[in-house]
Amino acid sequence: MPPGARTDPALRPRTPASTSSPRHPTARRTSVVPRQASGIPYQIRYGALRALELLPEEELGMEDLDDVSLGGPTGIVLFQVKNEAKAVGDLNEGFWKALANWAREMARLPPDVVSIREFVFATTAPITGNLPKAFLIPEPSSRVDYFLRHLAPISSDDQGINDAIQAVKALDDVRLRSLLARIRIEKTGSAEELLAQLKRAFWRLTFHENDLESAAREFEGWFNETVLAAFDNGEGARIPGRVVLDVLQNIRSRFASRKRRYLHGTTSVAQEDRTACHDRLFFRQLKEIELPPMALDNALVDFLREQWERAEWVTDLTVSRDELLRYESDLYEDWKHKFADVAQRRSQADENLNGRQLYDDLMDKSAHQLGGDVPPPHVFRGSYHRLADAPHIGWHPRWEQIFGAPGSESVVTEPALEPPTDE
Repeated sequence: MPPGARTDPALRPRTPASTSSPRHPTARRTSVVPRQASGIPYQIRYGALRALELLPEEELGMEDLDDVSLGGPTGIVLFQVKNEAKAVGDLNEGFWKALANWAREMARLPPDVVSIREFVFATTAPITGNLPKAFLIPEPSSRVDYFLRHLAPISSDDQGINDAIQAVKALDDVRLRSLLARIRIEKTGSAEELLAQLKRAFWRLTFHENDLESAAREFEGWFNETVLAAFDNGEGARIPGRVVLDVLQNIRSRFASRKRRYLHGTTSVAQEDRTACHDRLFFRQLKEIELPPMALDNALVDFLREQWERAEWVTDLTVSRDELLRYESDLYEDWKHKFADVAQRRSQADENLNGRQLYDDLMDKSAHQLGGDVPPPHVFRGSYHRLADAPHIGWHPRWEQIFGAPGSESVVTEPALEPPTDE
């Protein structure tokens, strides 16, 4: 855990003078579920995932305003988190308890208060009931009308569920419609799937190391300890966004110096794989400038090996999208300046020769850094072929006339080929 994180005053459980505040007009919980409760580990992992979305001025609560809450200048989002297999039908106990809690909150607030931006029922269970299905409808007015049509006749023999239903029905029409318009259901995955989402979130946050899972688990471990420390004191936890960002930066700095592994620099490339690329645009561009057969074959090998490296990155999330965009932007800038240089300094008598000279100059150029290290030649050469395949670059002086205008889509794409597996 990063030094000083647990001693930060912002992380200490708070004992407010009242159960609400101007910033958080919703009532704080007066009791906290003990750490031994069966749903707590899942709830904490879900909270950790939500914490990665925080802006510096925002704050995440655990067992504070609700199971999980997000608060900031734009309002509050309350989450009820359910990890269960039982389908959410029309008389699901957890569903109605959540709605009843939110209905009581709406009844307590003035009708014109809109501090609660959204109520989210996050569940792993399948949604089968008509009433829960209402909150899968994107358009608010349709959602409200659909729910109200099915609400009137609903009742239960279970006294607890029926009390919750009556609490919702007891809201006046304005408050009820306001509540229903702000509810949505979020289908969540298993605990293992949430961990995978944590890893993907770290990838988007530009974590790029081979030990990405370790970084994600370290963050989750810090978050877990912080939340449970508050629970042990009988309080919900409030974690400011600025603290989360500091923790992420501390973790990032420890992993930043690690070298990335490249797995396919010597991987053999089957002839059928090479032949399958003969119709690709990058290969046709190279044939247009009459690149020699051996150089053409080397280009095919580099392209395929780079594809396989990229397939590994997509699988283990060791290279971020931001890094790839920066890297390919650097390659593009090199090509652009060299292309202009060729047009100015070299004879136009043999356009194919000019194209080969441009190609040779860039294939021999030292590679830019990708993240914290310089990738091997097959990666930067294969990346140039990827750019030419889009097409974003070309080798022939009149490549745009011959092959069409540059592609407008993002350069970074998932590979079309899977990495070869060991037999």
